[in-house]
Amino acid sequence: MDPLTTAIGAFTAIKAGVKAGRDIQDLAGEIGKLWNGIDQVKNNYHKAKNSPFRTAEEEAMEEFVAKKRAEDLEHNLREIVIHTRGMSGWQELLRLRADALKRRKEAKIAAQKKRDELIEAAMWTGLVVFLLAALGVFGAIAWKGMS
Repeated sequence: MDPLTTAIGAFTAIKAGVKAGRDIQDLAGEIGKLWNGIDQVKNNYHKAKNSPFRTAEEEAMEEFVAKKRAEDLEHNLREIVIHTRGMSGWQELLRLRADALKRRKEAKIAAQKKRDELIEAAMWTGLVVFLLAALGVFGAIAWKGMS
């Protein structure tokens, strides 16, 4: 699904939840979806719609509009949080978000490091197996030659 569509849907759910009297903490999942969609739009992760009938200008304009909509959604979320929890609530939410992004980045780096280590171990194992097999073949040829 398009990240902007996901973000808009999450914001709609947040707005409806707040209007219905739900506490902002109860909407954490929707807030996460909203920010994930916003981040994807801001970082150009939305799917490019490759079409021979679209110009570069049309693609640029769509990207611009998507980014501005994402910024508007973030601004509206800020207003809701400040209205329900005050400025300190918004600042705390931003801090928690930054911490979560940092943990996610660290986990991604750790997973990549582990993957790299596994690949290196597999390469060394393959090399040792190859060398042992080659040694065995040469040993068998030498043994036959001696007999």
